[in-house]
Amino acid sequence: MQKKGNDLRRFFVLPCLIFGGFCACSAFADYTKNDTYCVIDYSVSGGQCYWCRAGGDTAAGNCRKGYAGCTSTTEKYVNVGSVTGGWWCSSNGFCKMTCDDSGHWAAYSDIDHAGPDLDGVEVWMAASGCECNQFVADTSKLRCAAGYYGTPDIVAYTGCQRCPGVTNANGDMVYGVSMVGYNNAVTDCWLEGGMGPFSDDGGIYDILSPMCAWAE
Repeated sequence: MQKKGNDLRRFFVLPCLIFGGFCACSAFADYTKNDTYCVIDYSVSGGQCYWCRAGGDTAAGNCRKGYAGCTSTTEKYVNVGSVTGGWWCSSNGFCKMTCDDSGHWAAYSDIDHAGPDLDGVEVWMAASGCECNQFVADTSKLRCAAGYYGTPDIVAYTGCQRCPGVTNANGDMVYGVSMVGYNNAVTDCWLEGGMGPFSDDGGIYDILSPMCAWAE
């Protein structure tokens, strides 16, 4: 093993576009779904209610002028098939036009799929549905979980390799760790000094540096 630096730089994309020193974000963030057929634009003073006509030709009480969400503005009606504030008036009520890139990672073994389970593989669960609160596995986006390394492939049925392990002073196996997104090769696995002391044929030893990575 060889010492591995711990200066891992991460970059984050701000959810705004910057033009000439000011930040321009989507105003759609102010549109909030109140119920199946009603969304409210809170950027308007007092709130502006929009009623999807799929729910009937007359807005419900929680989508009318005087309701706490839209106290001072008269409700507006949206025909089926039309869009307002990023919400589409469908036959089943308002649905988000897009779920953006929201979602979460899950173990590949936890989803329904053809073929064998792949050890250490995670799959992206993309948000979907009317309110983006349902999730569908996007098997084009796979990664190795923490503590594993490699490049998973569901076509070739190749999963991820577990980081190598060593024996500690008690005779127990201690496996190396890795960081998701930065674990393509075994050199991305490391032991932390606090995991020791360790033992081998030469006796008991410890790692004095904060982390020690595997070499190919």
